[in-house]
Amino acid sequence: TYCRWSMMVMAQRRDFVWQAATAADFLTRPVDWPETRYERKARRQGREVWYFRYVRV
Repeated sequence: TYCRWSMMVMAQRRDFVWQAATAADFLTRPVDWPETRYERKARRQGREVWYFRYVRV
């Protein structure tokens, strides 16, 4: 899937650090993250939504 591919690409980058420590960290929308219409649509369709947070180092 696109999400898994994105994770593999970003894992190879040394200039970004992934902030998730557990699966719950990327499966739960952060409180400061506004819901998008695409997220709403995905949830209505029963699809899983992932939240990727990285810090540039």
